Amino acid sequence: MPHLTGYNNARKLMSLRHTLTLVATAPAKDVPHAPYQYFRVGNPNNIHVSTRPGFALIGGGKDLDAAFQWLCERSGGGDFLILRASGTDAYNPYIQSLCRENSIATLVIPTRQAALDPFPERAIDGAAAIFISGGDQSNYINFWSGTPVERGINRAIRRGVPVGGTSAGLAVLGEFAYSAQNDSSNGPNLNSPAALANPFNRQVVTVQNFIRIPILSGIITDTHFHERDRLGRLLVFMARILQSGRVKHIRGIGIDQHTAFLLDSDGRASRLGRAQSISSKRRKNQQSAGPEFHSRSQTYLPAS
Repeated sequence: MPHLTGYNNARKLMSLRHTLTLVATAPAKDVPHAPYQYFRVGNPNNIHVSTRPGFALIGGGKDLDAAFQWLCERSGGGDFLILRASGTDAYNPYIQSLCRENSIATLVIPTRQAALDPFPERAIDGAAAIFISGGDQSNYINFWSGTPVERGINRAIRRGVPVGGTSAGLAVLGEFAYSAQNDSSNGPNLNSPAALANPFNRQVVTVQNFIRIPILSGIITDTHFHERDRLGRLLVFMARILQSGRVKHIRGIGIDQHTAFLLDSDGRASRLGRAQSISSKRRKNQQSAGPEFHSRSQTYLPAS
């Protein structure tokens, strides 16, 4: 930009800054009737940065500032992208208050039509950090699976972009995920008593390799863990996965509300929050054709 002097030029500069601010903070409106919603604050143009991989597994409930700051630090100050299937841009001002990022954007992808649009894939490809919001994980599976959105998230993981998720966003981060696809819209969520009473309950449904994080291979996660008494259903998920023959070993990670499990790509981990995180391992009894457990271990992870 050329050097500006004098009162009139100063007024022009102030007007230009105001215009840029409006562009950077307004929702994307340049595509009429777009099947997605896109809200962005900060620089309207992406920048290229060096990122460090890492995974923030957040159990739900109130957001933990330190978990988002951890993701931001690994993003290299680049472009932070929140993915949702419903909801608002409430994360934009929250993260902006915590981090100095080039931009923060929320992309709401509420249908398969939206997931097939070229724009979401481009937005994901330009992200330096990705966070998957809470909500309903069946929407993520139904709307994004097998689309450029799923492929874009997995490309981002391979190129070393830090990724996080809370509640439903956490539920889909492991190799295996409880998909909630058979939950009715007005019925109860699957709870431990129902799962333990009938491990073949129609609501006990898992998917594999939706999101592919190498360090979470052979793992299924669960959320709101102690608050909603989910240990029983997690064990049923693990037993059903073993019974299916898809793997010989399975690990489960259950994370409480207001708790985050911060995982480096090399396996080092720490916990934020006051509640418990539990890690459980099971393997199939080779002497049995059924889903019996041969051995087990549980580990409570200390706070950082």
